[in-house]
Amino acid sequence: MNKSKSFATFKLMVAVCVFASIFSSGLAADSALPNILLCVADDHSYPHASAYGSELVNTPGFDRVARSGVLFHRAFASAPSCSPSRASILTGKPFFLTGSAAMNHAVWPEEQIPFTSLLKDAGYRVGFTGKGWGPGEYTRKDFDNAAGYEHNEIETAPPGEHISRSNYAANFEEFLADDKKDGPFFFWFGASEPHRPLDSGIGARHGLDPSVVRIPSYYPQVDEVRQDILDYAFEVEYYDNHLAQMLELLEERGELDNTLVIVTSDHGMAFPRAKANLYDAGMRVPLAMMWENVFPQASEFEDFVSLPELAVLILEASNVKAPADMIASDLLVRLKGGEALLDRSWVLGGLERHGGTKSGNPDYPSRAYRTDRYLFIKNYKPENNPAGVYPGLTWPLGEPVGGFGNVDGSPTKSAIFFLREKDPRPFQLCLQPRPMYELYDIEQDPDQIDNLAILPKYIKFINDFELKLENQLIQLEDPRLTGNPNFLEEIRLRLFPRK
Repeated sequence: MNKSKSFATFKLMVAVCVFASIFSSGLAADSALPNILLCVADDHSYPHASAYGSELVNTPGFDRVARSGVLFHRAFASAPSCSPSRASILTGKPFFLTGSAAMNHAVWPEEQIPFTSLLKDAGYRVGFTGKGWGPGEYTRKDFDNAAGYEHNEIETAPPGEHISRSNYAANFEEFLADDKKDGPFFFWFGASEPHRPLDSGIGARHGLDPSVVRIPSYYPQVDEVRQDILDYAFEVEYYDNHLAQMLELLEERGELDNTLVIVTSDHGMAFPRAKANLYDAGMRVPLAMMWENVFPQASEFEDFVSLPELAVLILEASNVKAPADMIASDLLVRLKGGEALLDRSWVLGGLERHGGTKSGNPDYPSRAYRTDRYLFIKNYKPENNPAGVYPGLTWPLGEPVGGFGNVDGSPTKSAIFFLREKDPRPFQLCLQPRPMYELYDIEQDPDQIDNLAILPKYIKFINDFELKLENQLIQLEDPRLTGNPNFLEEIRLRLFPRK
């Protein structure tokens, strides 16, 4: 079987199934099933963790996981939007195969079985604190949310008005203290941070250093943006503090050694040209894992990883057979020191729509093919604006810009808009329409702002990348490429008929 094709189709190939079955059987015979702690932050971009060398944030919780296990450098979301990405993690599928779960503020389809339900059937206690799958309505009867049974009863006085009142670490402790049930546990820590809105000036008030802030070249180089990034950094540190407490709690209880800990984010930061965009700022996420005496310590993984693979890894580690419609993954094999079975020289991503599920913003379907050197994007409806309409749907209500609702309201967004005559390029890059094809040389252009696709000499590159992208999507049975390009829009209209 062609390894590249097997990865492209995201089906569990025979070799992976056989190896995983042998490995899982050996694991079950040799040791107890592991506990699992999965931390999914909300809107946290790579490389904003001190384990990556970032000076912007101090993340001792994330760093401890990386130091005790594996630090991943090329982890990517399936989609740069909350519900689509979380649905892909929970189902182990590309976002476009999760039905209405791939839209914000929609409904989880009954036929989509989250891996948490399979763990429950295998005897795991399953719970979550903070944010699980969403925003949206979970309609299955197995849990409160696709992430499990909710534990948000214990609250705290947060340091800012817009930080969650849920005491994540205390709720995790309460979950662990439930001695009425035996067996291993799975716990989803869904931090609401650093999701917007952010508390203005909270970073500076808590001593974060503005001099370490690097403002990306696609933003105005002004203090309002610098402070906005600093406020984001504070919320990264806030959720990481709760993660550190959880690790200490597991250590105190003597359970850390037999706990698989995974820390990541659903997608990138809630800034223009990041969240809801297929550039690295929206798609590339932090990822670290530890499992004492199973994964090597202080190691680094340089190959591409897609977040839906986490479902397969977790199920295999728990000796639960992954359904055949989940993606192919040799991560557990690789992290155990086994031979690579898949081609990890590239990764796919995409999005159908971000805001305006019920009304307002039009969809903006796009797909991406990312290699070590290049990022190729195809925008299937370039006549629409990826930022949304103006004036139109706004978030939050009353924001000064008054439109472009696919971009979260923020001081950075306002600066881009109100400085558009003085500094037009950020406005063009962040809030205006784009051509059908985009191609970026990441080595020469790490911010991904110089679109090579407009240059005639790159026509062959574009043709080659489009062929690779669409061949993989056809093998994946992406509805956009297999006969129903309006699949998600049809679902949206069934759920929310036009009046």
